[in-house]
Amino acid sequence: MPAFVEAWPTQRGPQLRREASEHASSLRSRSCFDGVDSSYGTPLFHAVDSRPMILLNLVLGTLVTTVGFWILWNAASHVAVMGWVLVVSGFLWWRAKSVTEVWAWATLILGLESFAWPLQRMIQLKAVTEAPSQDEMGAMLSDIIMGLFFSVFWLSFSYGLFKWAWKAPGETEGGTIATKTVSRSHKRNKSR
Repeated sequence: MPAFVEAWPTQRGPQLRREASEHASSLRSRSCFDGVDSSYGTPLFHAVDSRPMILLNLVLGTLVTTVGFWILWNAASHVAVMGWVLVVSGFLWWRAKSVTEVWAWATLILGLESFAWPLQRMIQLKAVTEAPSQDEMGAMLSDIIMGLFFSVFWLSFSYGLFKWAWKAPGETEGGTIATKTVSRSHKRNKSR
């Protein structure tokens, strides 16, 4: 039987409760949601950016951007799609040093593809007819609104990932190291 169960009804009960409360408050102060040990300012966990993990994410990022390219140019030949795969994968291999950077660059490319989509649709529509019909104009307006919405979304997401990937070690969101929080019960016990 554990020692704290045997000692609970005796004189050591209040002392054990106080020790458990202090231990719980110290654990609460260390387990911040931002992944930083507040007492030291160091990460609680270290993401392993091993070469196989980066390669897996590079393949997935290339696949995602290729799907965006395929949607953008729905009549693209297989040679053009394969060329895009080689260009994007080579670019990601060259620029990305971590998994976060792989996805930052991939979402940046998706944002640029989303911005190019309404432009490509307008050029395509202009090549077919000189004066588009009312239905074609409605479709173009819908493409412009959706393209701009997704472009802003992916570019904002990319900005956040770049900001996260390139921040200095030990730097937190506010630019300061998080401080240790003390619970009320811990303060009350100290004052006694």
